[in-house]
Amino acid sequence: MVQEFNFNNELSGKIALVTGGTKGAGKATAERLLKAGAIVIITARNRPETETENLHFISADLS
Repeated sequence: MVQEFNFNNELSGKIALVTGGTKGAGKATAERLLKAGAIVIITARNRPETETENLHFISADLS
């Protein structure tokens, strides 16, 4: 018997901060958090290609 888990809305009402969330692993993490229902705040040098209702961007360059 295969048990499937439904992770939709497991983080509903939670806020997640992802640094470097516009590319690579950070982007994948932000997308997964969005699918789980979290409000996601991304900090990075460049604005993400797409923004959705629960995705917010803060410009940050720490160099």
